[in-house]
Amino acid sequence: MKSFTGQALRWEWRDGVIELTLDRAPANEIGSLMLDELEDFVEFARQLASETSACVITSAERARDLRQRPAYIHAAAQGMGPNASIMTNYYKRDFLSTANAYVARDLWSRSDIQARDVRCAQLYDAFTPLILVSLEEFGFVEPGEAGRFALEGNLQWPNGRLPTNTSGGSLSEAYVHGFNLICEGVRQIRGTSTCQVPDCESVLVTSGAGVPNGALLLRG
Repeated sequence: MKSFTGQALRWEWRDGVIELTLDRAPANEIGSLMLDELEDFVEFARQLASETSACVITSAERARDLRQRPAYIHAAAQGMGPNASIMTNYYKRDFLSTANAYVARDLWSRSDIQARDVRCAQLYDAFTPLILVSLEEFGFVEPGEAGRFALEGNLQWPNGRLPTNTSGGSLSEAYVHGFNLICEGVRQIRGTSTCQVPDCESVLVTSGAGVPNGALLLRG
């Protein structure tokens, strides 16, 4: 498929360029129809990605002798929560909650630092709203405040409070199911990112909010 025309959007891929047009007014309002068609678009874009990622995990003792500065896995958690249904929340008591809430609870309980101490975040972003959900459920802001937090420039590099997805993430680098977020988190700890956050000693890396997922807290 090199082109698509739906009810909310259309796109065409020609000469290595994708032109995406939002046809349903208002263009800044994201409803279920647009999300469905955006999911088709993301799947199409994923097929064009040529990125390959790899991650090597070893003991802290062995990592000390490697040429590259190690990024240590300080804490990790996986979770799903009650009444879970993959990609839908129709049966949850808290309709707007995701698995992030349960992952975050366990992650921070295993960590010596908390959200306020994290300097950089790599948040799963198959869709833009997942960034806002993650900011709230991992405790960077209170519920309902993520939109304002983003609009105030706090996610921007280099001067934001929490530079986020500094390599572009799934939406602007490559959709490889979030693996590139791990690699960028490691680069930030090593000090080798092209959008390096100064004195970055901790990075949160998350996976998809709409499904049973997990998160890593990396430290230098």
